[in-house]
Amino acid sequence: MLSGIDFIGTVSIIATVIIGFVGSFGLYWKQQKDRRRKLR
Repeated sequence: MLSGIDFIGTVSIIATVIIGFVGSFGLYWKQQKDRRRKLR
């Protein structure tokens, strides 16, 4: 069983990883759309 501080720390780490992953994926998706627009 995790204590309150360990639980909050774990959740904040997971949230940071998810936000970083979503942010990098969003940037990649935006670059792909821009590249596709330039090709046409």
